[in-house]
Amino acid sequence: MGKLVGALVTIGIIGVVAGGVLLGVGYATTRSEAESALEKKEYKLEESFEDINIDLVSSNLEIRKAEDGVNKVVCQERESIESTVEVEDNTLKIVQTDDRPWYKKWFFNWGWITGQEMRVTVYLAGDIYDELTTSNSVGSIKVESGFTFSTVKAVTHTGSVNVSSSGTESMYLETDTGSVNVKDITTKELIAKSDTGSFNASKVEVTGDIKVENHTGSANFIDSHCGNMDVTTNTGSVNVTNTISAGHMNIKTSTGSINFDNADADTLDLESSTGSIKGSLLTGKTFQADSSTGSVKVPNTTGGLCRAKTSTGSIKLTVVG
Repeated sequence: MGKLVGALVTIGIIGVVAGGVLLGVGYATTRSEAESALEKKEYKLEESFEDINIDLVSSNLEIRKAEDGVNKVVCQERESIESTVEVEDNTLKIVQTDDRPWYKKWFFNWGWITGQEMRVTVYLAGDIYDELTTSNSVGSIKVESGFTFSTVKAVTHTGSVNVSSSGTESMYLETDTGSVNVKDITTKELIAKSDTGSFNASKVEVTGDIKVENHTGSANFIDSHCGNMDVTTNTGSVNVTNTISAGHMNIKTSTGSINFDNADADTLDLESSTGSIKGSLLTGKTFQADSSTGSVKVPNTTGGLCRAKTSTGSIKLTVVG
């Protein structure tokens, strides 16, 4: 038994040493690559296109207006990470490949420390396009104002998603780690998901439904309108300011408060496990309010049904209209 234990301990020590060596090598190589100069490649696009499909590995993506009226793609890349740019079947296709050894892919990208992050910038001369589909493993996605797409789908694993152009039919935005931000957009349907990061909507017009799912992070709405609103967050507050839902507003948070400031909906369902529910609504409601541990104060008005429930926290709602 003693020999067996000794052998296991020896194997464990060897594993730790080998892991440390591998970590050191990975640190050195990735740090060295991050500090190396980026190579700039520019692709001018002669063919016309209506759809845009972008699949990146490790680059920040920006979609901008082409001030000179020329469609082009500018890539800032490193050795072994390259992009293919082509127009095929009426679609602009950008595909990034990573030919680095597997052990280099395991380690952190140091570009953000050195200020030498890889970047893909798409300059578009037109205003109206059909489908925009982007995906990214590591890197942010930014779509500047000035465009109208029929649909927008932007997904990244690590990085923020920022959209200031409209998707007339639908918009789907998702990130595992990072915030989702929309501003000055119009769409029929907006779906946003984030595991770790906030959701922020400012001056958003959604004729149909808004659906937001956040595991860790707040959800914030300012100066916006929608048909129905469905917001769920596990850890984080929900703040609704100068925002109106023409239909039903459903907000649920496990740990976090729900706050209103001159907001409203036809009917509301509000629930917080640990957090308060408070603020001002624009029109009278028929209130059904309950708190397991905390005070409850709502006005004696009539109107659409407003259910408010919290386990630990107070409820204080007013009507300003």
